[in-house]
Amino acid sequence: MKVGQFSQLVLTKVQLNLKSEAKKSYLSYMWWILEPALFVGVFYLVFGVFLARGTEDFLIFLLCGQIPFLWFARSILNSASAIENGRGLMQQIKIPKIFFPSVTILQDFFKMLCVFILFGIFLVVYGIEVTKSWFYLPLLIVVQFCFISCLAVFISMIVPFLPDFKYLVNTAMQLTMFASGIFYDYKMVILEQHHNLFLLNPIANLITQYREVIQFGGEPDFYALAIIGLGSLTFLFICSLILKKIDSVYPRVLVQ
Repeated sequence: MKVGQFSQLVLTKVQLNLKSEAKKSYLSYMWWILEPALFVGVFYLVFGVFLARGTEDFLIFLLCGQIPFLWFARSILNSASAIENGRGLMQQIKIPKIFFPSVTILQDFFKMLCVFILFGIFLVVYGIEVTKSWFYLPLLIVVQFCFISCLAVFISMIVPFLPDFKYLVNTAMQLTMFASGIFYDYKMVILEQHHNLFLLNPIANLITQYREVIQFGGEPDFYALAIIGLGSLTFLFICSLILKKIDSVYPRVLVQ
C-alpha cells in the first residue's frame, strides 16, 4: 500500500470514528471538552481548595499539567488494544498493522487539539498575558505527539502477544500521573539534587515546558525537547520496522 493511500485511509477512518463517537452521547462533541474540565475541576477542588496546596494562579498551573497528561494517558490507554481490536478487519483484508494505532493516535490528537484551542481562549479571557513565548507551543505539541506515537505503537504491538500487559499499562499511567508534577511544583516538593532525575520523565519534562511557556512567558528547554523529539522519532522508526517485519504474524496470534 502506497503512503498516500495509507494516509488517506487513516484520515478517513479517523473522521468516521470521531463522528461515530460523537453520536453515542447526547452531548456529542462537548464531551471532548467536558472530560478534561471535570478532571481539572476535581483536582482543583481537592488540592487547591480542600488541601490548600495551590500556588499562585493554581488553576492555570493545574491546566498546564492536566491537559497534556490527559492527552498522553488517553492516547496510550486507547492504543494499547488498537491492534487487538482490529482483528476483525485484518482477517478480511491485508492491511499494515501500524494502521490501527495510527488511527487511535490521530483520533485522540484531533480531540485534544480542540481542547488546546479552547484552553488558549480561556487563558485570554482569564487575563493571562499572551507573550511571544506562546509561539513555542506548536513545537511542544509536536514533540509530545512524537513521544506519544512511539510509545503507543510500541505498546500496541506488544499487547497481542502479552494481553496482560494492558494491566501494567494502566498501573503505569497511575504512577506517571503522580510522578509528573501535575498538581504540585516539583521544585517545592522534591529535593534539589533530585530535580534532574525527576525531569528524566519525558511527560514531567514536557509539562514543565508547557508551564514555562504559557504561565511564565519563558523559553522552553530546546535541548530537552530535541532529546525527547529525536529519541521518540528514532524509537518510532525502530518499532515501525519491527511491526512491518512481524506484520503477518498478528492474524494468527489474535485468533488463538
